[in-house]
Amino acid sequence: CSGATSMLMLGFESAMRGGKTQTSCIVWLFPGFVLRTPLLFALGCLLAFGLGFLADVLIFSRRLLMLRASKRGVTWQTETLTFLLFLCNIIVGYLAMLLAMTYNFELFMSTCLGLTTGHFVLNRRQPVGESAEPCCLSSPNSETESAPATTHSLGADSVDRVGQRNRITSVLRDGAKAHLLDAEGAEEVGEGPRERGGAQRCCSTDRTGANGV
Repeated sequence: CSGATSMLMLGFESAMRGGKTQTSCIVWLFPGFVLRTPLLFALGCLLAFGLGFLADVLIFSRRLLMLRASKRGVTWQTETLTFLLFLCNIIVGYLAMLLAMTYNFELFMSTCLGLTTGHFVLNRRQPVGESAEPCCLSSPNSETESAPATTHSLGADSVDRVGQRNRITSVLRDGAKAHLLDAEGAEEVGEGPRERGGAQRCCSTDRTGANGV
């Protein structure tokens, strides 16, 4: 190879292609690490594989940490470690993305193989997420399906209290309605005799008046 570049501008190229045309030497993320020799290029591919694998290791570590926190309780140490692991996860993910964007075929495949191997070894039994980005593989599904154990355990008491409060409110509401219905029925039953008594008094008064006449 000749020169140095961090991105091949004409699309994917392979360092092992035949012909006399020389390709540009790849800069492995940092200016001082240029893959000028076959040994350095092989080292670069190995590091790309390791970078992809590391992304899945961080995902697995975050999941394991949240699982333990759900059983032992969340502390400030756990929150700090979760913050740092997520930060490292994002950094490693974007570094892997930048490495793949060099458009070198060998580096691209090494990164993808590292991600795939890490997923198969550590995360293959986890539910499938919607994202395939190395920086976000753990997000929404992997965290909301393992970490929810923490959310569920922390919020279970609150949910139970709300459910009990709703049941008590419903019972009281039903009791109040039944009491009102009983009161209305009693009033209707009481009004009947009073109306009949009034009618009888009215009739007796009419008869008395007629007799006087």
